[in-house]
Amino acid sequence: MNIQSFFTSFAYGRRLARRLHENNLEYNRKATLLLTLSFAATVMLSVFAVITFIRGDFLQTSLNTVFLFCVLAGFWHLRRTGNLATASYLFIGLLCAKFIGDFGTDIYRAMWVYTIPLLVFFLLGTRQGIILSAICFIIVCGMMVFAPRHAYPVDFMIRFPAIYFCCVLYAFSFESVRNRTHAKLEHSRSNLIAANEELRKLSSRNDAILGAVPDIIMEVNTAQVYTWANKAGYEFFGNDVIGKEAGYYFEGEQDTRDKVAPLFAGTVDLMYTESQQRRRDGENRLLAWWCRTLRDGAGAVIGALSSARDITEINKLEQQLRQAQKMDAVGQLAGGIAHDFNNQLSAISGFAELIQAKATDPTISRFAEKILLSAKRSADLTAQLLAFSRKGKVMSVAADIQKVLLEVVDILSHTINKNIVITQRFNASEATILCDPSQVQNAFLNLALNARDAMPDGGELIFETELMDLDRKYCKNKHYEIQAGRYLRISVTDSGTGMDAETKKHVFEPFFTTKEMGKGTGMGLAAVYGIVKSHKGAIDVYSEPGHGTTFRLYFPVLNTVAKEQSPVAPPSAVGKSLHVLFIDDEESVREMAAEMLRSFGHRVTVRENGKEGLVFYRKSWQSIDCVILDMIMPEMNGKDAFLAMREINPRIRAILSSGYSINGEAQEILDAGVLGFVQKPFRFDQIKSKIEEAMKKDF
Repeated sequence: MNIQSFFTSFAYGRRLARRLHENNLEYNRKATLLLTLSFAATVMLSVFAVITFIRGDFLQTSLNTVFLFCVLAGFWHLRRTGNLATASYLFIGLLCAKFIGDFGTDIYRAMWVYTIPLLVFFLLGTRQGIILSAICFIIVCGMMVFAPRHAYPVDFMIRFPAIYFCCVLYAFSFESVRNRTHAKLEHSRSNLIAANEELRKLSSRNDAILGAVPDIIMEVNTAQVYTWANKAGYEFFGNDVIGKEAGYYFEGEQDTRDKVAPLFAGTVDLMYTESQQRRRDGENRLLAWWCRTLRDGAGAVIGALSSARDITEINKLEQQLRQAQKMDAVGQLAGGIAHDFNNQLSAISGFAELIQAKATDPTISRFAEKILLSAKRSADLTAQLLAFSRKGKVMSVAADIQKVLLEVVDILSHTINKNIVITQRFNASEATILCDPSQVQNAFLNLALNARDAMPDGGELIFETELMDLDRKYCKNKHYEIQAGRYLRISVTDSGTGMDAETKKHVFEPFFTTKEMGKGTGMGLAAVYGIVKSHKGAIDVYSEPGHGTTFRLYFPVLNTVAKEQSPVAPPSAVGKSLHVLFIDDEESVREMAAEMLRSFGHRVTVRENGKEGLVFYRKSWQSIDCVILDMIMPEMNGKDAFLAMREINPRIRAILSSGYSINGEAQEILDAGVLGFVQKPFRFDQIKSKIEEAMKKDF
């Protein structure tokens, strides 16, 4: 038991215990010595008092009792005040009086005087020790000088000064050595305190740094039990994480233990891994871990220190980015296929119409009709491909989407099952956007038909509109390829079977379908995706198995009010033969178009690219009434050819033809003066109508 616990356990004074607790080495030394001597003196004086009382020496009994109470009084004073100096002077004074008093009565008890220098030096220090030892020596010597003759033997009187001087010299030397040692200890103690303070500051700084680091930092031992964590680690795993195995927080089946085994085997010192972890709130999160081996001085593995970052949201954004990139790549491919396919369909449907027009055999006419029907269905499929590839926007007008939705609801009310309830929640005060109303309507119909198929036993179909202000951060987090601003959000929600995560990944891909063979082409949602993107919007899908599906479409709001589009009366026939320059790089299309235009009574000149067409137009432009040119051609495309022809003849009448629907570049040509656009594959009546419209327009 140390001195502090001794004082505390026996309640020897709060002040004294507090002083000892302050780790004052000099005070502790003197207090320990004084209390030990006080305890010994109390025992001895008690014994002497009892002995003298038994012998009948009441004077000595009284003196011993007085001394005993004085010692106890000094002890009480020390306990109450903690004043070591006063208690030391009182104790030394009592002992001096006792020993000097005994010196005159018993020469053998006088030997105790030799202890006074040691006691004084050890309790009061060098200066006080020399002074009090000298005073005590003078008093004793005076007693021996003035004592009766032969009271003290001569040899004792000779030995006493020598022994006393040796005691003083020994006490002085011992105290000097002790003082030097104490000074060194105090210096070392001061350095240790300063080092501890620096260590505390460094530890506090490190704790602050590690606490400010947003990444999780964890330490495990070789048993993969957590032994330390920073603030972020406690916030993620909980305050009870220390002492738990790392595997306790693994979520689902994963081979993380096998992956980090080389780290604890000591074969690698640094490694990266990712694992699904259960957060303190129970949510499953994906963490990216950098793990480093911890070794002792001998190089043995004692654990690992790992830092982790929650990459759940980053991973989601990366998946969205990869999905968007994949959709763009597929869109480019689909657009190219649709364009080339439309060129071939133009020849197929055109020649089929020519056959039908000239056929006298009903069977041949019926065969031609079947060819035309198949070509039309193929054209519808390519139209969906073009919509998916964002090359399907034919016109841009201001339209009220809520009115378009009302038309969709009206169509659905006559076509879908009666056990499906259609609900409208139009909350948007502004619902006007710049769009192609027919394509947007087609997008909503596709979504509604998919919702119908997801509710075979009936349910609820909800159309909801809402205005939203999307900032740049929101668009970036959602990975929307749109500008920040005010948007109209249209939500189409069903209460059907819903979709799992894997299905949602592919839902907008062309030809992906979960329906039975023959019940879907897988192009409906792909077309919706392309239509939304081509209108500078965004689309999201939210779905869980058994909890229905919600598609959310975002379109930029137009500030102007949509105007009703007045129907355009079909133009009357021009009624005269025209000279038409037809330019297309597909030979079958040129041949078909030439036959078709000649059947109208027109004179036709064909050229296979824009460069050849421009050469011919430069020579014969005065005799050419109308130019029909393809958009994409080798040598010189339709845009460059038209602009060059317009420099020759500013009043040129031109019609654009393309396997693509109208897109941004084609719109520029229309704005530059092209008088019409005809989508491949075109029919007799379509091309005839476009020529008549172009010839009737005034410059």
